Amino acid sequence: MILSMSSVTELTTYDITAIEASDDYTGTTDEVVSFGIGDVTKTVSIVIGNDESSEHDESFLLSLSDPMKGVVGDLYQVPVVIKDTDSPGTLSPI
Repeated sequence: MILSMSSVTELTTYDITAIEASDDYTGTTDEVVSFGIGDVTKTVSIVIGNDESSEHDESFLLSLSDPMKGVVGDLYQVPVVIKDTDSPGTLSPI
């Protein structure tokens, strides 16, 4: 759907297995995302932490809510997976 007028919605992140308080990512609450006439996508920035620990992939949820002068479509919530890029340590014989 292409907007015929400007619209705003709120973006909030929610922990799933990634925990904001443990620096896995920097979340947001009720961040206003503005859409101009004709906009169909927006880019948002979420800071992902690098804890250098070998662990499973973790995830959090991006959620759009409270649209004004517009409608949030079917994809109003999107899970985000943080892929673990840290390799487990290795032991070397002495």
